[in-house]
Amino acid sequence: MKTRQTAALLLALLLLAGLAGCGGKGQEAASAPGTVDLDLTVMSGTMVFAQVYNMMQTPEDFVGKVVKIEGLFTIYRDEAADRTFYSCIILDATACCSQGIDLLLSSEEDLPEMGEEIVAVGTFDTYLHDGYLMKTLRGAVLLPPEA
Repeated sequence: MKTRQTAALLLALLLLAGLAGCGGKGQEAASAPGTVDLDLTVMSGTMVFAQVYNMMQTPEDFVGKVVKIEGLFTIYRDEAADRTFYSCIILDATACCSQGIDLLLSSEEDLPEMGEEIVAVGTFDTYLHDGYLMKTLRGAVLLPPEA
């Protein structure tokens, strides 16, 4: 039972991580599909879960890699920080272990609606936020879901 509670707490923290963002300049993501190092959009739900788990547990193995993900677009406005955060919630096969990944967008023009399906390509990176190691896609480009 304790393992299940720990997993639920970890999931909650990782979902919150997707709602936080960080400024700064990072590597720009390539928009051409041929330059993607890790494409989660072509994997089964089980493989997506495994890859995202690996990204969360050993992010240093993925930093600097161009990653393509798909999921639900989310927006969070932090009035205290006067900042809007964007993320992609990646659903697994059973929707029990969804993960949020922060999106530092290359452009904030023509944004999808909250909850709309998206495909995002960006350079995986990490940063510290309030003592937590956050995971993000820097220079993220949003593509149509069928891309």
